[in-house]
Amino acid sequence: MLEIDESLHRLENHQLTSVEPTEEINIGTTEEPRTLRIGTGLEPAQRSRMIDFLIEYQEVFAWYYADMPGLDPSIVKHFLPLDTERFPPKRQHLRRQRADLLLRIKEEVIKRVDAGFLEIQMAEEDKIKTTFITMWETFCYKVMPFGLKNVGATYQRAMVTLFHDMMHKEIEVYVDA
Repeated sequence: MLEIDESLHRLENHQLTSVEPTEEINIGTTEEPRTLRIGTGLEPAQRSRMIDFLIEYQEVFAWYYADMPGLDPSIVKHFLPLDTERFPPKRQHLRRQRADLLLRIKEEVIKRVDAGFLEIQMAEEDKIKTTFITMWETFCYKVMPFGLKNVGATYQRAMVTLFHDMMHKEIEVYVDA
């Protein structure tokens, strides 16, 4: 009964845990570590083979955001269900920012635009709906920005399309809201 209570508490607090205890291993180098977690219940020979296997195939993992290519638009596209005829967009003036924050804002905007991780293409007709203006340029998202309210559903749809035969068996898909 105590185990069920602990599991319920973790679930309510969004603390996902593995079924069995795990240990962290480094399959990279000391200069460039690449850490993964494996189960502690493996027998020594099995553990050794598992680590050798992971080292041999470490290029299949995305270690950095730049390693994750975009998704083909034929699989999934993100739409913004906005009725611009009934509710036309309003032109907003450029907002003044504190001078000490301007460079940090610029760096963050450029970083997010250039990040290119797990890109789900925006529907062409909806790109204009994501336009925002800065002191330096006018931007619009070409790919789905994760700050929008309905992106979780789009991401879930993409993952179900890609991994439908593996879900709840080999993989779990989780979006932290």
